Amino acid sequence: MNADPSSDILKLTRTESLVTGGFTAGGSWAVRFPAPTTIKFFAVVRGQCWVSINGEKAPIRFSTGDVGLMAAPRSFVLASEPGLTPIDAMKVFSGAGRTTAQLGDGRDFAHIGGHVLLDFRSGMLLANVLPPWIRVDAWRFQE
Repeated sequence: MNADPSSDILKLTRTESLVTGGFTAGGSWAVRFPAPTTIKFFAVVRGQCWVSINGEKAPIRFSTGDVGLMAAPRSFVLASEPGLTPIDAMKVFSGAGRTTAQLGDGRDFAHIGGHVLLDFRSGMLLANVLPPWIRVDAWRFQE
């Protein structure tokens, strides 16, 4: 029996990474990401941020090592603190082939993210059972 059922699911659904990138930030900052048309993932590499998801009542704090996965088409904001006016992610990452950016001095926070495309047929098996969003705490990876 395979000890990693997640890998088996990803193989079955023929996942493909579409775009990967990230940003670093320092000081006060907030970035609004558009509602994804594919599964969106992100991880906090350094520091912490608040994630405000369209349709959710309160922002959620993410810290180093925490991973988020958006399976529903909902826009969301990553911010150094709740309530800041966000800038549009499309402006932050504008430019041909640009996948990284720096906000402020870039010392406090680092983030990586991307999109996952599922196979049209087999991927629907997974897409239809996923909740709108998932958070995996860093401590779960340490078990």
